[in-house]
Amino acid sequence: MQLTDEPVLSDREVVERLVEMIAGTRDTADAPTVLHQDVISHMDGLTFRGISAWQTWLAFIRSHSRVAKLTADCDRIVTSPNHTLTVYGRWRGDARGSPAVSSEVWASYRVQDGLVVEIWTTRTNYTFILGPIMRFRIGLLMVLAYVGIWSRWRGAQIVRGS
Repeated sequence: MQLTDEPVLSDREVVERLVEMIAGTRDTADAPTVLHQDVISHMDGLTFRGISAWQTWLAFIRSHSRVAKLTADCDRIVTSPNHTLTVYGRWRGDARGSPAVSSEVWASYRVQDGLVVEIWTTRTNYTFILGPIMRFRIGLLMVLAYVGIWSRWRGAQIVRGS
């Protein structure tokens, strides 16, 4: 539950702010205003917990992208009967000096008390950014192992919410 003087955001507005962080147009330091500290993220049968895991993943894909000037466009947001919101969009950037656009990507979000508490995504959402290795489950596992090493070795610049 948010305890601030700011107006209460609708579930859609919460998800839109999160998408802005993913797109790189809003500072990820604002993540605690839209993500629950113990947010649960699901990717192809794997589960990760906590806002810092989400921030680490986002920092990794931004710093290891094969695409320069990476951003994301939200094409539409669909609210399901189970009260999840699914965002459909595309990654954009420059690949080898030319504008590039991904195929459609998606992620679903469950919002509770003004914060995203659960996220569903899939590895193929990141093929445009990280390459064809993400088409395969073993590729995802290899990338996740590398993320773990990278985040410890490099000391990823992550702002942790209080």
